[in-house]
Amino acid sequence: MSRFPNLESGFLFLTMSGGKQMLDICIIDDEPLALQYLSFLLSQMDDVNLAGAYSEPKELIQDLYTIKVDAVLMDIQMPGILGIDLAEQLLAIQPEIEIVFVTAYEEYAIKAFELNALDYILKPIEKNSNKHV
Repeated sequence: MSRFPNLESGFLFLTMSGGKQMLDICIIDDEPLALQYLSFLLSQMDDVNLAGAYSEPKELIQDLYTIKVDAVLMDIQMPGILGIDLAEQLLAIQPEIEIVFVTAYEEYAIKAFELNALDYILKPIEKNSNKHV
């Protein structure tokens, strides 16, 4: 059962449950252009609230103690931490959070799904792709 809205951009198709009107998403990526592009794509989606865009894992971890989010879209390789390790920390804070890896590194896919990642999207993401999460 996924909690995500049907997103018009074509890069994510998700369904929400529980009568929730907006999906709260955080994104984290150490590449400024990737972070900017994901922010832009999410801003084009009516049922998505971008709860935060981060380049520093410590800031995201800190904020998740005070804000509730439905999903985190994250890179796999960031300076100082692997996305897999960050995902484990985020799930320890909010076990119900959905994790979607958005990365150029396909070799981590198996480990990502062992963490019950919702999806593993390879970069580059194209706005009009038919990727469904």
